[in-house]
Amino acid sequence: MTRQDQLPDRWAIRELIEGWVVWRDGGNWEQLRACWHDDGRMMATWFQGTADEFIQVCRDGFSLGMRGWHLLGGMAIELQGHRAVAQTKVTLASRSEVAGVLCDVVCTGRFYDMLEERDGRWGLVLRQPVYEKDRIDTVDPAAHVDFSQMSFAADRIAAQCGVDPSTVRPSCK
Repeated sequence: MTRQDQLPDRWAIRELIEGWVVWRDGGNWEQLRACWHDDGRMMATWFQGTADEFIQVCRDGFSLGMRGWHLLGGMAIELQGHRAVAQTKVTLASRSEVAGVLCDVVCTGRFYDMLEERDGRWGLVLRQPVYEKDRIDTVDPAAHVDFSQMSFAADRIAAQCGVDPSTVRPSCK
């Protein structure tokens, strides 16, 4: 199959990945669920489980006011028949309190997505984010985060954007 012949599949995969971000960040849970096959799994640093469990955790956080904003960068898709692997650059931003100080948290990394076409529909089978860089900045430049309470702060951050608490480095003093 030529690259030209693959364009409809590549387009469908790209729309699925871009839609995932819009629907997850916007709280459109039914559309988000439609991105996954029934046996789909999410394997982030802060969550490992089924697509349904992931969506429920996101819903719960959303109802508590937790928000994250995903920004996608470049994407590469490798197709092999009815299977595909997509690698997408991603930045996730959120604003939350860290140890009682309002901070902007930015996580940079990649989504590695394993997808399959089943019954004429592409869907996620596995999403494996890989976080490459995390940053925390105080909203008020004069504020100071007491990182001696880091385990508390890291748990809060992890709940919002999937940061592994052991990888968070103090950057706001």
